[in-house]
Order: sequence, then C-alpha cells, then structure tokens
Amino acid sequence: MGAVLGGGLIFLLRAVRPEALIQTNFADPDALDRFLQSFRNPTAPFLPSSLASDALDGLMKGRFTLEFFGLVGLSLLLLALAGLVAGYAYQIGWVRALEGTVQERGLRGPGFWDRFGASGRARALWVRDLRLFFRDANQAAQLVLVGVLVLLYTTSLQFIPLEGERFRVVVGFLHLAFQGFVIAGVGVRLAYPLYSLEGPGFWLIQTAPVSRLTLLLTRFGLALAFLLPLALLLGLLSPQVIGLGANLTQISVAIAVASAIASAGLGVGLGSAFPRFDASNPAEVPLGLGGLLYMGLSLLHSAFLVVLAARPVYLSFGSRGSYLAGPEGPLWLLLLAVVTLLPALVALAFGYRRMGNPA
Repeated sequence: MGAVLGGGLIFLLRAVRPEALIQTNFADPDALDRFLQSFRNPTAPFLPSSLASDALDGLMKGRFTLEFFGLVGLSLLLLALAGLVAGYAYQIGWVRALEGTVQERGLRGPGFWDRFGASGRARALWVRDLRLFFRDANQAAQLVLVGVLVLLYTTSLQFIPLEGERFRVVVGFLHLAFQGFVIAGVGVRLAYPLYSLEGPGFWLIQTAPVSRLTLLLTRFGLALAFLLPLALLLGLLSPQVIGLGANLTQISVAIAVASAIASAGLGVGLGSAFPRFDASNPAEVPLGLGGLLYMGLSLLHSAFLVVLAARPVYLSFGSRGSYLAGPEGPLWLLLLAVVTLLPALVALAFGYRRMGNPA
C-alpha cells in the first residue's frame, strides 16, 4: 500500500503539470481562466471533490449547505470505517504473532497454479519463482514503480507541444531511444537479480533434480514475462500519445520487443555469472561488476537499435506505406533479430558457464 500510494502521489504531481505554473501569465484573465479550467473538479454530484466545492462555495456566502453536512458525515463515516479496519487488522496481527499460534485452514483442493506446476519441472520452477516474487514486498513494489514509470513517461510525452509532422517524427525517433533506456533500467531491478534471489537457500536447488540449463532458461522466461508486457505497452501506447502513424508504430513495437529480449538475456546471463546470494535486499544485487556490465551493454544495445531504426524513420518522412511490408522490411527484421539474439545468447552462455563455478 505504501508503494501504491507513493506511486500515485508521484503520478499526481506530474499530472498536474507543474510547468504550467511557469508558462501561464496570471496577469492575463483569459490565461488564468484557461489554467483554472484545466483543473476543474469532476461534475459528478456525489464525488467528495464536488461536495467539497459546493460546501466551500456555500461557506464563502455565509451559509451552511446540505453538501457541507454531507461532506462532514462522509468524513466521519470513513473515519469510523478506518478505525474498525485498523482495529481488526491489529487484533489479527497480534494473535498471529503469538508463538505457537496456528490458523486452521482446513483441506483444500489443488488450485490452478498447483496443477500448472505439477505438469513439468520448468513450470514448477516458474510457479515457485512467481510465488516467491510476489510474496517479497520489495519485489512486488518494483512492479508498482514500473507502472508509475510508464505512466510518467507517457504523460510527459502527451504534454510535449508538437507542431508539424516533421517535429512529431523527430520526437518519435527520440522515443525509440528512450524506451530502450527505460526497459534496460527496469531490467536491472527485475531481470538481473532473479538468480541471486535464491539467497542462502541456493543449496536446495543444487540438490534438486534440476539442471543448470533448465534453471537458467526458466529465469529467462520469467524475465521475459516481466519485460515483454512493458515493452508492448511502451511500443504501442507512446506512439499513439505522440500521434505517430502506423509505420512508426510498427517500428516502435519491433524495437521495444528487441530491447526486452536483449535486456532479459543480458540480465539473466550476467546476473547468473555474477550472483550475490548474500544480498539482504534485491536492490543490492546489481551493485557490482555484473550490474555495471549489464547497464553498459544494455545502453549500448539500445543505442545500436536507434541507429538501426534511423533509415525506416527517415523514409517515413515522404512515404505513407509500411516499411516492414516493403522490399527492405524482411532484411531489416532479420538484422534486428541478429543484433538482439546475439548478445542475449552470448550472455546466457557466459552465465551458464559461470553458474557451475561462480567467482
């Protein structure tokens, strides 16, 4: 809840557009009115914001309105509900904290994840890793911060004053670079620490009938499950916010997916080559040579993808057709696949070799 509220506060501060305070001439009545209109409360009569607006309007005129008493009653009701929930949570937590206290849950049949994990070793590892990931408050909070990061990025793009088709395409080209940097930054917190999260209990995995290759590939699949949705969201949503055409949207999605695959491969491979099982917090795992190599190689890969996208973006100035459907499209996709899979496979191979004898 702390991460959700903190992320919501950060997004709210960005959504109110603080730069408008500098750009607005408050001496101009029309500019002031436009500024206030952009922060109008919702007009639904039962929302607390509307009740507060009507109550303040009545108080300014020297009278108590029905909305004022409704707002006071709603505040008291919410305060009473918060007290009941807090008292119940404190009582349950205090009882569970007593030594030897056991809560009887009864017999329950296997759920979906239990049946999914029982069908193979790889799926069992995925289910175990997902459960461990979401049970860790630090890791679960990372997903909230990732969502806030995407919202901040897309919101900032929405408020850029774009005048003219050429300037919009230039901003779209810069977006191709920034989305790779965003994915690389998220990967260092989600993909790189996956192998080190085993912690001191890593010996349990070593005694289990699981090969190093299976362990490595399941980590890679889990990293893709985290990074691919983010890449698709950035690749599809950001061009729509900027107002790019279908041609650049396709290029953006291809570049985003390539960045996600490369970041997942580099993160899992280098994270397996330079593990830190003694880290008390997942944020401490990338602090070392492996994390530095990951960030350097990821940013270098993102920069190379931008160079690779220069020609499709340049050709989009005078063409409305799809670049990927043209004669150069398949060759460009093949080159994109090579420069994406090559560093990912090399990093995974390097991590596989070091997993047996980490230094």
